Amino acid sequence: MIHMAIGSHGTIIYVDNHTQNYQGQGQRLAGNRIDETTVNEGLVPHTRELSEYHSIEQDGWTKIALQEEEGTIAIGHIDGRIMVFDYA
Repeated sequence: MIHMAIGSHGTIIYVDNHTQNYQGQGQRLAGNRIDETTVNEGLVPHTRELSEYHSIEQDGWTKIALQEEEGTIAIGHIDGRIMVFDYA
């Protein structure tokens, strides 16, 4: 299952289970950006290179939120905890 958030300036972040570090289970926080110049010119949007921000051995992340202006990502866990990441 993929959980995704899209920011107002073209940042796309998501949580999925495509981890290469762990066999059978695990999740990663990854994302990329939509190239805004192609959108403004009416062309098909292109995304920039994928970035992987964090990964875990369990399958416990359930929700994700993005505050692009502040550079903050929040991830909710099945046990009620919330992790907050800052990015540049």
